[in-house]
Amino acid sequence: MKYIENNLSLINGINQLSEMLDKVYGLRDIYSTICEMALDSTKYEDTGGILPVVKLDADKVLSLSPQRYHNTFNANDTENGIRMLMLAGILDSLNPSQVVIKDLTYYDQLPIDRINNNFSIKHKLTYMAVAAMYDYDTAVAVFYGLTGGNLGEPSGNQPIILECEVMNAGVLLVENSIRVLVPSTVPFGKCPSVKAGYSLEQLDALKMVGWLDAKGIGYGPASDINSKYIPDNILATDTVLYDKALAK
Repeated sequence: MKYIENNLSLINGINQLSEMLDKVYGLRDIYSTICEMALDSTKYEDTGGILPVVKLDADKVLSLSPQRYHNTFNANDTENGIRMLMLAGILDSLNPSQVVIKDLTYYDQLPIDRINNNFSIKHKLTYMAVAAMYDYDTAVAVFYGLTGGNLGEPSGNQPIILECEVMNAGVLLVENSIRVLVPSTVPFGKCPSVKAGYSLEQLDALKMVGWLDAKGIGYGPASDINSKYIPDNILATDTVLYDKALAK
């Protein structure tokens, strides 16, 4: 368990790992709380004396987190944060209810640069966004835990279709362009209400992980685009997806 104490020292020191946690408010509190759970022998199982395995869910982490964290975040935010820690490689999911805390001595070998200033634990990290930005193996590693093993989200193919639609049109109203981002339970050809939030949630996640930027797609008010490229049916105040080559 000595390395967990070393991990706690590392995240409170001056290094790239600490800087990564500083980029996302609340992430340090989540990680520290999980480490404290591991140090409490009544709340972890030791797998052959190699790595401590922490049984947890977002509600438990929230209940044990510092008061300052309680004042700002809830269980959903906490679940988002845990998944971000998995994306950064500093936690591993062992099964749907347990995580393994890694030895962070060689944190420079972990993909901590996946987490940047665009992230917020108030914004949901989605399976679709991780699969699109990285690969399916990474998405499964991040989302297998805390889901009961049920991943239940569509593949990363939907963003590819979205990219084609945006690039072919140049500028698309969000309401028209995100009809391809639908739950796997929606019948083929049907589009859920944008107001339901699912499609916008996926779009926000694609922006957060950097997929939109990597594909040269802008997301914001039409006023960000050179006026000569804005279609007549779109107002400057409308929210759109657009080819960044058309930006002012």
